[in-house]
Amino acid sequence: MQKMAGRVLEKLRTAGVPLLADLPVHSRVHALPAALFDAVPPTGRRFWVKRDDELGSVAAGGSKLRKYISYLASAKARGVRGAVVLGGPQSNNIPAAAALLQQNGIRPSLCLRRPRAPAGRPEVAAPLPLPFVGNALLWQPLVSAADVHWVPSDCPIDAMLVHASEVARRCATELGGAVDVLPEGANHADAWAGALLLADDVVANATAAVSGPAAMFDHIFVDAGTGLTAAALLAGLAVDGRWATGGPPIVHVVLVAGSPAAFSAQVEHGLERAAALLALDAAQLRARLPAYRVHVPAVAGRSFGPGTAAVFATIAKTARRAGLLLDPIYSGKLIAEVEHLLQQSTMLAGDILLIHSGGVPALFGFQNRLAAATAAL
Repeated sequence: MQKMAGRVLEKLRTAGVPLLADLPVHSRVHALPAALFDAVPPTGRRFWVKRDDELGSVAAGGSKLRKYISYLASAKARGVRGAVVLGGPQSNNIPAAAALLQQNGIRPSLCLRRPRAPAGRPEVAAPLPLPFVGNALLWQPLVSAADVHWVPSDCPIDAMLVHASEVARRCATELGGAVDVLPEGANHADAWAGALLLADDVVANATAAVSGPAAMFDHIFVDAGTGLTAAALLAGLAVDGRWATGGPPIVHVVLVAGSPAAFSAQVEHGLERAAALLALDAAQLRARLPAYRVHVPAVAGRSFGPGTAAVFATIAKTARRAGLLLDPIYSGKLIAEVEHLLQQSTMLAGDILLIHSGGVPALFGFQNRLAAATAAL
C-alpha cells in the first residue's frame, strides 16, 4: 500500500485489520474549469475532481481497488483458493476481480447475467464467445470459458447468489479448499475496511486543495451502484470524527442503481461494520455522520447499463473542455447529474469535489454513441 496516513488507517492498524501492502490507495485532485458546465454562473464555486480513475491499472483500477486491499488480505489469511464473482459481462468489477484474484493466487470463476437479447429473439444459453469490446475485452483473456457460468439476464439477485453458491461448492471440491462468493461490485463484508480508506484520502486531498479553518470541501459528489463505496466514505468520515452534520462537507450520492431506502440501509450497515471492525460504538458513529443527500438522476438514466444521450454528450464535452475521460456507467452519469443540479439550484457553492470512480474501459463498447456525441460538439 502506498505510504499514507490518516485517522481511519490508524484505527484499522490498531485493530489489527489485515490490509494488502502493494495496492495504491491515494489519488490526486485537480481543478476543473468552471466553463465545463453550461449556463452555470461560476461565481462562488470552485470545482475539483478526484482522480480515482488513475488508481491501479486499466483492468484493475478505480475506487473499487480499495475494497480489494482488505478483501484480498482477508481471503489470503483465510486460505481461500477460489472466488465466484457476480456481475454482468460489461461490469467494471469483473475484470478487476479476475485480474486481482489471479495475481494473488486465487482462481476466479464468474457468474454472469446473459446479455439481453434483441427484441423478439430468445436469449442464448451460453453466449460466449462475446465480442471483445468494453470490459468483456479485458476479462475474457483472464478467465477460462469453463469457469464462466451464465444466468438469465433478468435473474433476481437472490437466485443468482444461490446459483453462485452452488458453483462455489463444486469449485471448493475441485480445489480442495475454501471458495468465496463475491457479490456484484465486490460488495463483500471483508471489502468494507479497505473502502473506508477513501475518507482518509479525501481528507488528505482537502488539506492540500482547500484553504480556510475547515480545510474540507463544501460538497462531495460520489456515484453509487451497490452503494458500498459511497456508504464507506460516509462511515469513514464518521470514524474520522471531524465532519459531523452541521458543517462541511455535504456528501451527495448519485444513484446509478438501487433506491434511496436501499442506500440508507447500506449506510446503516456501513456504520455497523465500521463499529465492529474498529471496536467503536455504532451510536457514536451515527452521531458523527456527515450530512448527505441522495439524488435519483433526472437526466442520466438509472441502471448498470449505459447512460442516456445526455450522458454521452457530457462525456464528449468533458473530454473536450477539461481533458477528462468519463465512463458511461458511473462517472458520466455523475457529471451529467451534477450539471443538472447546478442549473436547478444556487445552493451548491464553495469548493465542490467530484469523485471520478474509474471504469473508462467501458467506453470501448460504445464507440458509435461516443462518436455521435463527439461529432455534435
